[in-house]
Amino acid sequence: MKNFVILLVLAGFTGLIVFAGFAQNSNAIVLGMSSERIIENHELIVLGNIDSVETRSDKTEYTIGVLEYIKFPDKFEQRDLINAVGCAQGQMGGCVIFDKGQNVLFSLNEKDGVFWVSEVSFVAPNPNCTVDDLFELNDAKYGLETSQNNQTKQLFTGEPIDITFYAYNKQLDDSSYKITVEFFRAGNNTVFSKTFEGKFEECTPNVKLETTFTPSDMGRYGKRFTTSYGGGEMYWGIPIINQGAMPLKQYKAKIPTNQIQCND
Repeated sequence: MKNFVILLVLAGFTGLIVFAGFAQNSNAIVLGMSSERIIENHELIVLGNIDSVETRSDKTEYTIGVLEYIKFPDKFEQRDLINAVGCAQGQMGGCVIFDKGQNVLFSLNEKDGVFWVSEVSFVAPNPNCTVDDLFELNDAKYGLETSQNNQTKQLFTGEPIDITFYAYNKQLDDSSYKITVEFFRAGNNTVFSKTFEGKFEECTPNVKLETTFTPSDMGRYGKRFTTSYGGGEMYWGIPIINQGAMPLKQYKAKIPTNQIQCND
């Protein structure tokens, strides 16, 4: 079984981030691009405070007070205020509308003399944090990983399963968290449960939490997690097999036929 990472949105890079939605006042971070690629693929990147917002039917115009330049083209003259254009309120496909007064990490590209707001731009949740902290937030891991003996291809009874959970500090504050991780069987019967409680460290995007579970019975399992800060996932159909069990016993234990293991 492949290493299973719970996500709210999947992305092809090391870190995994929550996607908060398409709504106004959003703190959304759109996935699909690592911080390294964001810097590489955008002409102008600034941390800015939104001085004004003008919403039109087909676009949103921003005046941005620059707090810090992260990347700018050689031809660009740095100034205190810059103008940029974003998507219109109500548009789908990754559209995020920002509000006056928000600090935003803007990724911009120029077209026909106009800077356009990239969908990977996002609200800076904590003004005490640095730009480096914000980029770490963009690359942070989130969710649940399991493995046994450093592999995820096949899980067996009688051996501990290593469980790693990455608690996600999307506000980059020092708030408290509570996470419960469970394994369960058919009928929603919980066979293992572990609750973690603690406090995030300000400007640190996640906390790595670890525990183990040793299954005793062969069959199909599920795993799930819930968090106090929102989100949660459930996954069903994980086959856990007795070492050396005959295929017929695996079948009777409701192991799916395509996941039954044969002895050499």
